[in-house]
Amino acid sequence: MAHSLPAGTAALIGTDPTCEVVRQDVEYRCTLTRPTAPEVSDRDGTVEPTVDATKHVNGGCRALTSDGLAWERYLGRAAVAQRIIGADLLGQFAPVPGHG
Repeated sequence: MAHSLPAGTAALIGTDPTCEVVRQDVEYRCTLTRPTAPEVSDRDGTVEPTVDATKHVNGGCRALTSDGLAWERYLGRAAVAQRIIGADLLGQFAPVPGHG
């Protein structure tokens, strides 16, 4: 589950996230062991897509802190409802992590 964060966003590669269930198959609280790439100095509120093992966008996450170490992750339509990703992005093929 946690591997979906860096699979969706290059800035999260190497951050070794772990996630806890808030609502099974809907919402997860994720913590990074290392800060994100330094391109953004304040990550609070930043949103990023997440990608599953088949390389399709399966949801998204929102940074909860300025340092970007805490994220709330939503799957499927919950990510759309949270305005993290658009409905048209959900399920799209994403062969490499996004940049920028």
